[in-house]
Amino acid sequence: MVAITDHHDFCMAEYVAEEASAYENIMVFRGIEVTCQDNVQCIVLFDPSSHKRILSKFMGMLTGIMEAGEHEANAPPTQPCRMNLTELFEAVQSEPLIREHCILLPHFSHLEAHKSANSQGHHLRFAELACDGVYVEVPYDELDITTRNKIWGYVPAWGKRRRAIIATGDNKTETWDRLGQYNCWLKLGEHSLEALRQAMLADEARISFEEPQIPSERITQLTICSTLTGNEELSLTFNAGFNALIGGRGSGKSSFIEYLRFGLARTAADLRLLDGASPRERDEKLIDDTLQDGGFVTITLERDGVPETWRRTYADRDRITISDRKHNETTLSLDDARRRFPARAFEQKGLSSTMNDPAKAADQITGIAAAEELDLRREVDESIVKSKRAITTALQQAAAYWQLLREEKRMSTLVTDLKERLAANTERLQADGISDAAMKILEKAPEYSRASSYIRSIQVSKETIQKKIKRH
Repeated sequence: MVAITDHHDFCMAEYVAEEASAYENIMVFRGIEVTCQDNVQCIVLFDPSSHKRILSKFMGMLTGIMEAGEHEANAPPTQPCRMNLTELFEAVQSEPLIREHCILLPHFSHLEAHKSANSQGHHLRFAELACDGVYVEVPYDELDITTRNKIWGYVPAWGKRRRAIIATGDNKTETWDRLGQYNCWLKLGEHSLEALRQAMLADEARISFEEPQIPSERITQLTICSTLTGNEELSLTFNAGFNALIGGRGSGKSSFIEYLRFGLARTAADLRLLDGASPRERDEKLIDDTLQDGGFVTITLERDGVPETWRRTYADRDRITISDRKHNETTLSLDDARRRFPARAFEQKGLSSTMNDPAKAADQITGIAAAEELDLRREVDESIVKSKRAITTALQQAAAYWQLLREEKRMSTLVTDLKERLAANTERLQADGISDAAMKILEKAPEYSRASSYIRSIQVSKETIQKKIKRH
């Protein structure tokens, strides 16, 4: 989402909006910065769908301001509008065509700020303004607590209405280095003016001045092909935060949730062998009746920012096929799929009455903790099994090493004895000639050679095992 404003001119915003139209995920709020005659500036933002005629009509409401031609190289010198801040708000409120298409945000930085409503003598006007937010041109952390309290309605003289704070950046340079300098994150349900208004009305939950932490593992899309969806596949896209399905009785909310559970291997039938839960007849009937004729569920999710697609068909419901970004496919059992992407599925109305009954709340919290503990226990058990295998292998190799050491020592003693006997017999031959006993010893020479070779093989085996033990 991009909001572009300029002093008494829409020209630049129009160019940016036209260029952004080529991109699917960029939406531009065209706007204007109005300088009022009481030395206060106000940003006016228009809905992205607003026609250029709406913007021109607004410019015509600003008394004393001449709109620049679309093809003129420069806008006229900036002059204050012949309205004060209160009169500007009243003029917009009195014109329904304009009122429904724009939001007004007065400037309200610290006391020394340039053209801010936060100055002496403006408290009565500010208290009566029908606005849901203000903009500041400083980082939120540098905004003093007194100014914040005035904005939030904690200082009665400045009004009791809470207003949201929007931190903006005034470029004023050819390098654009000040754009986005002051952190301000808004959570919008859609790219619309009403979504922006709703964010300001719930600013404590939907406006942040620190970068939000996006879940490392999340579902981004659900695609269903069933008899309920007809000939076309039906897809739902989810944002990175909290998502809600809203609809009347019988509109299919529970069906979507059950399809999601099926795609993640979390239906009651999938889990009953794990925890003894009995399948819910209605939900089982939904899966059987709507997916058995070539139906499937596809779920796109992210794990540590890496997308992958899960596909589970009714015909092959004991397995889930996973595709990565390069379209490489992996087939997992349901147990392995659940370990790959841990999730928690509640029964219908499982959360709606949680806080009404402390016992139920404790059960739900315990259930969540138990599910997380079960996943953790599985990981610990797998680590223990791997460690046992590694230790067993290391001990086997150590035992083999000790056996080789013992065999080497025994054979070395034998060879030493043979060498001593050969030396003694050599001396005797030189003195007395060859006796029958000496001839028998010489006949065993091949055995002595084989013994030496065997010792060398033991030494090689010993060195190999030593290397393996060092690696472990």
